[in-house]
Amino acid sequence: METRPGTKLEPPTRTSALESLRRVLGEDAFDVWASASAEAGVAWRPDLTPEQICAVARVLAKRPGLVGTLGVSLRVRCETYLALQRGVG
Repeated sequence: METRPGTKLEPPTRTSALESLRRVLGEDAFDVWASASAEAGVAWRPDLTPEQICAVARVLAKRPGLVGTLGVSLRVRCETYLALQRGVG
C-alpha cells in the first residue's frame, strides 16, 4: 500500500507498531503484541494488513495503563488511515 495522495500518512505496519510498543515497553513489547494478536485472532506474520493491525490495536486499547494508551494511539492511526483509504474525511 502507498501513502494516500494529498496526505503523508503511511499505512500502519507490524514493524512500526512493534517499534512504538518497544520504545515504551522494552523487550516486553513482543510478548504484549503476541498476546494481543492471539486475542484478536491475528496470526504472527510480518505482512499484516492495516485492518489486522487495527484489530490488534483494539485489543491493546482495552488493556490498562501504558499498553492501553498505546493501543488507543495505534487504533486511531489505523482507523484514520483506513478512513482516508475509503475516501472519508
